[in-house]
Amino acid sequence: MRTRYGVPLAAKRRSPWIIPLLAIAFLSGCATTPYRAHPQFEERLRSGLRVAVMPPDVKVYQITAGEVQEQMDEWTETARKNVVAAISKRLTGGGGLTIRDFDPTQSEAAREEFEDARWLFQAVALSAALHAYPTPVQLETKKERFDYTLGPLPTLAQASEADALLFVQGLDHISTSGRVARDVILTILAVAATAAARSPIIFPGPSGGVTGMWAALVDAQTGDVLWFNKYSTAGAHDLRDPVSAEEFVSKTLEGLTTFVPTATPVKLKQQ
Repeated sequence: MRTRYGVPLAAKRRSPWIIPLLAIAFLSGCATTPYRAHPQFEERLRSGLRVAVMPPDVKVYQITAGEVQEQMDEWTETARKNVVAAISKRLTGGGGLTIRDFDPTQSEAAREEFEDARWLFQAVALSAALHAYPTPVQLETKKERFDYTLGPLPTLAQASEADALLFVQGLDHISTSGRVARDVILTILAVAATAAARSPIIFPGPSGGVTGMWAALVDAQTGDVLWFNKYSTAGAHDLRDPVSAEEFVSKTLEGLTTFVPTATPVKLKQQ
């Protein structure tokens, strides 16, 4: 069984706790959060970076009134295509970045390393979201010096002929009509109860679900995370909608694309 850092990779991918933790991390600092960057990021950028865009990992879940989550395959595929199109439109050439398309399934070795790297990206992004941002578990060391790594990625570096790899992961929770109705009733009851008690009104959380995304620019050789950003909203976006997905992706990549002043849209393949 293949392992990395002493942990079976297959077991990692089946971890049942990852979805709720992702939601918590996305919600930590809802809406726009400043990006984080490696101490050498701007220096590397000035020297020029060839960037290969990895296929985005996007999933859409439906949440019932009983808080049961079910991945919706058709919605997921629609959202993934919208995100790919949005990345293609948002990313531009110049300004230190040269964007190139890349299919990691072109060889078995590249595919295997990509699958490993995608899981490791999720784990590293989760840690960064929890410890490098203002949260109850923020670490001062990570706040002062952003230095995360996925570990060396020699196969992807050679196959992509890139200096850096862009990883993107998105998650969308869509509430059923029953859950929305339940939350409306709970809101009415909460307002009535707090009014009767003459207490400050506390509204339940949004019923529309959570949309979250994070992205990282990773050094293709060392696996060091050069740039990282996360963005999330509650009930305000829907990745199944092209316009909404484009707006959401633009917000997620805002910190990265501010370094890229010229505009030459890059066409990415729908992998």
